[in-house]
Amino acid sequence: MHTRKKQTASKIGSAEDKAREIIDEAVKTAETKKRESLLEIKEESIRTKNELDKEIKERRNEIQRNERRVEQKESNLDKKLEAIEKREAGFAAKKKS
Repeated sequence: MHTRKKQTASKIGSAEDKAREIIDEAVKTAETKKRESLLEIKEESIRTKNELDKEIKERRNEIQRNERRVEQKESNLDKKLEAIEKREAGFAAKKKS
């Protein structure tokens, strides 16, 4: 009878060890999957940030082009206005003489 108890205790101990191994393996697998998921999220965040940075740069460049175009138009208008004012001044001078 004593031998049966030892065998039973041994089987129980072996089953408990196996259960611990299974649990440990499951924990390791879960931790690995968690790390992989976090890495994927981090990589996706970096990709998104890079895309947004690129878009911001493109928009800034477009704004700068538009600003240069507006400045050029203003400069052209100033030159035309100056030419008109000179012409008007010339006409006014001719009228007085």
